[in-house]
Amino acid sequence: MDYLVKDGAIASVDEFKGRIVEDRRWPAGLHTAVEAKEGLALKKEGRVLGSITLENLIAFYPNVCGMTGTAAAQAGEFRTIYGIEVEVIATNRPVIRVDHPDEVFETRKEKEDAVMNEIQETHQAGRPVLVGTCSVEESERTSVRLQGYGIPHQVLNARNEEQEAGIVARAGERGGGDHLYHMAGRGTDIKTRRRRGRIGRALRYRHQQA
Repeated sequence: MDYLVKDGAIASVDEFKGRIVEDRRWPAGLHTAVEAKEGLALKKEGRVLGSITLENLIAFYPNVCGMTGTAAAQAGEFRTIYGIEVEVIATNRPVIRVDHPDEVFETRKEKEDAVMNEIQETHQAGRPVLVGTCSVEESERTSVRLQGYGIPHQVLNARNEEQEAGIVARAGERGGGDHLYHMAGRGTDIKTRRRRGRIGRALRYRHQQA
C-alpha cells in the first residue's frame, strides 16, 4: 500500500500504474488511521452506496472498443472475460528496437548492483537510459545510488507527475540525462536522437527470492 502526503492530505498511489488515485479513501477506518499517523486533519469517512464489477459494467454497453499498446499480451483475457478480439496493427516502419530477455537474480541487491553497472556503462557511452522501477520507494532509492556515482538523472513518480510530459519528452536526448520512472505511460512522446546507429536503452530487470 503506497501513499504520499500531498497538499495536507493522504493521496494513495496505484501500485500498478504508479499514479495518484483521485478521491480514493481506504475503508474500515484505515485511511483515517494513516491520517492520524501522519499528523493530518481527520476527514469524515465515506460510505459505499453501491458497487459493480468492471466486467458487469462493460456488459451494459452495446458496443465496446479501444486502443492500447499493451492489449496483445492480454488477448486471452479480453476474449474470455469480455468476448472481445484483439487485433495488432503493424507499425508504419520496421521496428528496430531489440528486446533483450529479462535477467533474473536471486536477491534484490544483486539485481540493483547489475542495474547500477548497466547504467554506468551506458551513460559513459553517451547513450540515455530510461529505467523502470516497481515503486516510488525503489525509484528514490536508485536515485540516491546514482547521486553517489555522480550520474545526472531525473526521477519521475507520483510525487512529480504534473511534470511528466516535459520530463519524459527529454528522456531520449543525449544531454537530457538518465531517467528513473515509476509510472505507466500515457502517450507521452520521447524525442529520440540516434547516434552512430545506437539508441537509448530501457533496462528491465527482475529478481526472485532464493
